[in-house]
Amino acid sequence: MEADRGEEINWPMLFLLSIAFDLSDFLGGMAPVIGDLFDLIEAGIFYLVSKSSVAFATLVELVPMLDLLPSYTLAAAYLYFRREKS
Repeated sequence: MEADRGEEINWPMLFLLSIAFDLSDFLGGMAPVIGDLFDLIEAGIFYLVSKSSVAFATLVELVPMLDLLPSYTLAAAYLYFRREKS
């Protein structure tokens, strides 16, 4: 799944984006409609950078009160450590 097209993931950019997305969700993502719109956009950007369908797991951010979880950082860490094992 990861880097399906044989492309390498830009890990520093992925982790910086993950932290920024999690911080934005924690600090301002609780707004009902705007927060959900940003969650969808962030998941799309995460997918474009990671090139992995694991990005869709970050849509858990759409569930109320789960914006407090660092789902983007956890997804990036999962992708990184999964790459290490293979």
